[in-house]
Amino acid sequence: METISPPSRPSSASELIELAKQTVRAQSPEVPTEPTPTAYTIDDYVDSLEDVKRARRFVAKAYERTEAGRMEQDGLTATEDRQIISKNRPKWEEHFPKDDSPQEQARWDEFVLSFKDGTTQDTLRYLNRVSKKHDAISSDPAIQLQKEQYAHEQLEIMAAAAGYRALEREEKAIAVRIESLHARAATMGESSWHDTEQTQLLERQLVETQEARKLLLTSEKAVEEITRRRQLDAKRQFEKGVLMTSQLSEVERKNIPALLAGQPLLLVGETGGAKTALARQMAQEVLDLVGKSEKSPEVISGFAEINTYHLMGKNELRGNETVFMPGPLVRAMQEGRPVILDEVNAMPSEILKRLNIIMQLRPGDNYEIQEDSGMSVTIQPGFCIIATMNEKSHRYRGVESLSSEFKDRFGVNVAQISYPDHDVPPGGDTIPPTLLQLALLCCTDPNTGKIQTKHMSIDELLRFVRVTHFTQYMYTHLADDSSLSAYSPTDRAVDASSGVTGLSKSVISPRTMVQIINKVEEGMGRISLQETLTDFLGGLEDKTDRAIIQKLIEDYKLTQTTNGSQPT
Repeated sequence: METISPPSRPSSASELIELAKQTVRAQSPEVPTEPTPTAYTIDDYVDSLEDVKRARRFVAKAYERTEAGRMEQDGLTATEDRQIISKNRPKWEEHFPKDDSPQEQARWDEFVLSFKDGTTQDTLRYLNRVSKKHDAISSDPAIQLQKEQYAHEQLEIMAAAAGYRALEREEKAIAVRIESLHARAATMGESSWHDTEQTQLLERQLVETQEARKLLLTSEKAVEEITRRRQLDAKRQFEKGVLMTSQLSEVERKNIPALLAGQPLLLVGETGGAKTALARQMAQEVLDLVGKSEKSPEVISGFAEINTYHLMGKNELRGNETVFMPGPLVRAMQEGRPVILDEVNAMPSEILKRLNIIMQLRPGDNYEIQEDSGMSVTIQPGFCIIATMNEKSHRYRGVESLSSEFKDRFGVNVAQISYPDHDVPPGGDTIPPTLLQLALLCCTDPNTGKIQTKHMSIDELLRFVRVTHFTQYMYTHLADDSSLSAYSPTDRAVDASSGVTGLSKSVISPRTMVQIINKVEEGMGRISLQETLTDFLGGLEDKTDRAIIQKLIEDYKLTQTTNGSQPT
């Protein structure tokens, strides 16, 4: 069987830009009123079918938005909103004009105008136009003959893509199991005969899975479908709060086996760099691997006033008796769930001392709960601790350095989480690929996987990504870096010994970049990128940082309405 090269994730900014330009589609394409039947191809049929699906989504969203706003005024809950909207949503096609007679057109106009919202009216008319075009194409005798063949080909493509993605997931699971066996051998100092045999078997399965995956690459369209599904998976993952970049995937690969063995992990990095999101992702991965996918991790946020009751639990009076109510740490031990200690160095030192012993617990160990009169709990598989922290500096208030005693509990399981593309120098024509992928996911349709910017151009989005990258580079590199010479702060010492970074307290972090893009894209055209950036600048406390970021924004021509020109 002929095979082709496997689909690769876009590895450069230019590939991502080309992907975006290929997939961005006009929101309201012109529809011919009198199509010529003999001119149609199967591609026209496919395109018109996609137009109808897209138009239906437009109408549904416009209708739901209008109805939700109306019901909110009536004091209904969000759940009641969804139930009522779903039940009462009209079947749009039943109201389309059945012919071109004035009577049918008047009936259709009356139905459209029954919706007071102009957006709903416009999207209904658009749906009618593209549906008419699709019906005309579908009725073409030549198309009728090709539709059956097209449906058969689509089934083959879908089956190949689904099989390929299933094997990718299986490959990942096998690799994790191999890493787990290696980790257990490292902990024990040697491998048992059974573990060695199991490792060899898994390695053979891994090779077989990789070979089977190649056999499913039978056509370019299968590759396109696999790529589309990858984009959709990335979008779903992104909507949960994290995109598993190469850096984050490597942290996960190296540390999942340790977590499965009950060892603790510390994630360290700057603000907005996805530490907590990665911790949640890894915790859920642990739960999946121990057969507890329906459960979720316990999350404990660090703050100065936290006490042992917040962690371990306390006795409460229930009726006429005192009952111990377990806290998140005890619940996690009993049920075998990971615990996330978010911003662990914001916790007081007394709490961290209490955690010293708990950090050394492994599945199968017993632990006596002081708050429950010394009652013992057996640590269940799946229990582990994932801690996150920002390094102590002038940037973060209320955080302290971890004691060497506490930090030693993590051993080698400490991962530094850097900003995406941290090793890519800014300026010039450089466009950081990982940040660009994040930005494009904000504009990716969750139903089709296609990139559709609504209220900013691709060119404008690219310039904003470059500004974002520049601020992150300045935030993490010394001000005397040659790449930053045009933006070095004039009121701060910038010699190498000063330790002063290009930006002191302010940055457009990946999280902030996503928030800004979402605000513009979801703003229905009410607020521009330029206005949103102006609001962001207004919230910065450090005047020097504000001036530097302002200059960056000006140099990349994001301070006024643009016409697609490149920055100087």
